[in-house]
Amino acid sequence: MFDYLLKLLALLVLLVSPSVCVAQCEYDNQGRPVSPKARQKAKADAPLLRAIRNGNKRTFDSLLARGADVNAADCESGTTALMEAVIDYRLEMLTTLLQRKAEVNAQNFSGFTALMYAVGYGRIDLVSELLAAGADVNIKIQNNGWTALSMAKQYSMSANQRELVKLLKEHGAVE
Repeated sequence: MFDYLLKLLALLVLLVSPSVCVAQCEYDNQGRPVSPKARQKAKADAPLLRAIRNGNKRTFDSLLARGADVNAADCESGTTALMEAVIDYRLEMLTTLLQRKAEVNAQNFSGFTALMYAVGYGRIDLVSELLAAGADVNIKIQNNGWTALSMAKQYSMSANQRELVKLLKEHGAVE
């Protein structure tokens, strides 16, 4: 029985240890090699991203208080802490990141911004927060030219699609 508990404890340590849980990040999601410096930064950024994904506000606040980078990003996808807060619908964390001056217009390796994710998920409250923080409604994804507005029109999973389009246009979105 003791052996079983010891193995279970070892497994739990492996699952929660930042040094083990961080992907090796040899290549990003575009197939480009990731530099050793970027891998090291990703290792440092991983706990904040994990706290957001898990909705662990106490850990999130503690990490920020100890100087975690508000622009933390995953080295494989370039998804930032702000994007993660949108994806996982963490309004309070998103607000905190914005108050701490997270880069609102950062794009991941696929070209998406936090605003584009908020629009795609139909999260009007998050869209409003991002717009109030200065999100650029006209940033385009380089390979296809999509903007937050084109995503709202074609891909939003929201029943409030018209309201999203109206809100974006009120903030200067152009077709």
